Amino acid sequence: MTLAFLLALLVSNPGAASAPDPLDSLRPYLIGIGVANVETSANWYEEMLGFKTFRRMDLPDHGLKIAFLERGSFRLELVEKKGAASLRHYAPGLKDEMMVHGLKKYAFLIHDLDVAATKLKAKKVRFVVEPFDDQAMKLRSFIVADPDGNLIQFMQELGG
Repeated sequence: MTLAFLLALLVSNPGAASAPDPLDSLRPYLIGIGVANVETSANWYEEMLGFKTFRRMDLPDHGLKIAFLERGSFRLELVEKKGAASLRHYAPGLKDEMMVHGLKKYAFLIHDLDVAATKLKAKKVRFVVEPFDDQAMKLRSFIVADPDGNLIQFMQELGG
């Protein structure tokens, strides 16, 4: 083959020599959550959901305390910022976390939703939405709230 033939082949099939899209490797890794008290929240995630704290940072010059937690390959970054206020501070009549723009919740896929719900209820975790089935999505699910009102959804795939 000549160089001219190879160049013509590349021009006629421009996708053949393109680099892979780096977004093809996209996967969940970490969620950062603003909290009122990093110690209280880290303890909650450890005791209620089985996360383990693997790193803490205290940055007094920036008014920050940070705890990094993990469970399996998933990580949480809990951030306490001095002087920060919850949305409830700015909207004291707010009764529904879903009435605010921004991150609504994060979710975990689990194998036995009903056993998980029973265990979390025994630990007095606040349930926002009781277990329910979504046949269209083929999921069973419930939603709880952490000490700061952040919503966490647990989902189980339904068979069939």
